[in-house]
Amino acid sequence: MTKLKLAIFAGHGGTDSGAVGNGYHEDDLALDIMKRTTKVLRNAGHTVVNNRTADVNRNISADAKLANREKADAVIELHFDAANKKAEGTTGFYCATSNESKKLAQCVNDKLDDVFKDRNVKPDTSTRHGRLGILRETNAVATLQEIAFITNKNDVAKYNARADEVAKKIAEGILSYFGQKLTATKSPSTSKPASSTSSNKNSYYTENPGKIKTLVQCDLYNSVDFTEKHKTGGTFPKGTVFTISGMAKTKGGTPRLKTKSGYYITANKKFVKKI
Repeated sequence: MTKLKLAIFAGHGGTDSGAVGNGYHEDDLALDIMKRTTKVLRNAGHTVVNNRTADVNRNISADAKLANREKADAVIELHFDAANKKAEGTTGFYCATSNESKKLAQCVNDKLDDVFKDRNVKPDTSTRHGRLGILRETNAVATLQEIAFITNKNDVAKYNARADEVAKKIAEGILSYFGQKLTATKSPSTSKPASSTSSNKNSYYTENPGKIKTLVQCDLYNSVDFTEKHKTGGTFPKGTVFTISGMAKTKGGTPRLKTKSGYYITANKKFVKKI
């Protein structure tokens, strides 16, 4: 067996919770499956690099540089999708200009569709975000996997019931790309289901708080979609006061605060406080 160095990354984090559905935040579930998959791969003797191990902000370009610096053999970023309540299944995304990325995405997707409905693999140019930075800025073959729909109660229930199996499927898919099989060198311990929003997240402001003060360094975005390309309003230190002119929500239902300047800031009470 050739020992691999794999970058297993969790999407979103910190002030960017991602999608919300069925009592869960995407960044929590992404971190949960990242940790489980990491454990499986390390138990099989492979080296794993993570972009975060807690609920902290992440920077896509910094994560890509981490994978490049570590000379990862492959990069796999894990997310959960969101749409209407009926949408379900797993989707693998790959860099539209990379046949090898497509092969990796297909290998992972082919394993995950043993658990979730198969939505096939798609080029990153087909997403509403356009070209995905983590797939474009990394030197290694890379895929972004939308494990299942956080907005579909059956997908979420299935994930909670079979989370360790899902992690194993992801690991099997990655290794199959390299022509390897999953062989555990250690006995993995059984993990608990992911915790819901009510137990591991502070609540969000759902009504205009009027004025808020930042409890941590926060970014301002020109859209409710908190991605790098929309982070154009600047970065402000802890203790900055903002006047809030209104409220908005992401497609996944995450509340956002609209500042007087027109930019959006997190509504998470863990990061901002009404004054």
